Amino acid sequence: MRTGRLARNLRLLAAVLITLVSSACGYTHGYGGGNTTVRTISIETVDNQTFFQGLDRSLSRRLSRDLTLYTGLVPARRSQADALLRVTLSAQGGRSITDAPQGAVQEAATFLAVEVHVTDLRTGKELYKGKLLDWAEFRAPVGETLESALRESVGDISRRILNDVTQVL
Repeated sequence: MRTGRLARNLRLLAAVLITLVSSACGYTHGYGGGNTTVRTISIETVDNQTFFQGLDRSLSRRLSRDLTLYTGLVPARRSQADALLRVTLSAQGGRSITDAPQGAVQEAATFLAVEVHVTDLRTGKELYKGKLLDWAEFRAPVGETLESALRESVGDISRRILNDVTQVL
């Protein structure tokens, strides 16, 4: 009975110490800087300026899915939102990293470049403007493909967009 109580107290103490140590190392708990009163945001469909079809839909869906999870912001219709998030997919490309003797690609990389704008819909003021780039590689011998690398890059760029936006909201 005493050992169970001691173990429980030690676990509680460990949890408290981990929280204190992580907050002392520069980590923060919660979302964003809280510099504005933006609580709701409308996400426009991503504008695809590349020739690679479907990336706009994939990134739009991913941003919508990740919004509340990574920012604490609530999605809303444009008419009811505090702010508007506009993303333009400005470039997509890639290159071969290593080739097999007969010219087959063994390893390659792809990139996505985006431009991001956040506007306060109540005042019309631009709250954030930035450009982001993300690279993802794939290895054909282990079953990875360009499509799997693009899925990874879409997820990464979505999180980076939302992280940057959260820093100013």
